[in-house]
Amino acid sequence: MKIAYRIFIFIIGWLLLIYSSVVTAQNSSSLDLLKKDYPLLMEKFGDELKTQNKYESIVVPAMSQFVESLTDGDNVNIIRFGTEAKVSLGGFSDITAETKTALKQYIQTLYKKDVDLYSNTDLNLLLEEINKQLQIQKNNLTFIFILTDFINDPAKGKALLSDQLCDTHRSHLKARAIGHSMYMYALQLPVIGNNHLGLFRKAIPEDFHFEEFSITSPTALKNWFDRK
Repeated sequence: MKIAYRIFIFIIGWLLLIYSSVVTAQNSSSLDLLKKDYPLLMEKFGDELKTQNKYESIVVPAMSQFVESLTDGDNVNIIRFGTEAKVSLGGFSDITAETKTALKQYIQTLYKKDVDLYSNTDLNLLLEEINKQLQIQKNNLTFIFILTDFINDPAKGKALLSDQLCDTHRSHLKARAIGHSMYMYALQLPVIGNNHLGLFRKAIPEDFHFEEFSITSPTALKNWFDRK
């Protein structure tokens, strides 16, 4: 009997990733220092920063548990994106005991400060990176998990995701689905104001079996990961 090995792509994005530590009684001063040093930044994005930070204590152990549950032969890639995009451990990792350990160590760093990953949420860049990574996949059953606020906010000079660009991405991604079973899950973190999940969805072909979930609290996110 032929075994259908699976490929998993985790995509993690934040509007802000400055001092991305869990806000507790011991380190709540981090946000106070930010407010002192960057008053205009905190006035504009302070609530979003607090909202994103509180998910670290859920995302990190949940993803670690997910990786631990995978079987040898599965293939995993973690993409962090914001102003830029970076992949875990150089790209896809075949699941073994050693790569499980390496991936779980990498997951521990997801919320660490990274100058290339804070300040923006570039949805066009995200779609480009998904297409790029899917071109080098080797398994026929693919699950893509996107955890972000879906705010269309690229860096100055970068392309803003538009209907026209969505059409282009949709065409490229449709080609990636040929001969593969694709499943994409959009896990939307809460944001203040408008988001662009609806626009993003236009770029996803029907072959990807796109599903979206609104994550209203850390408990909701944990429950979703537990079900999966």
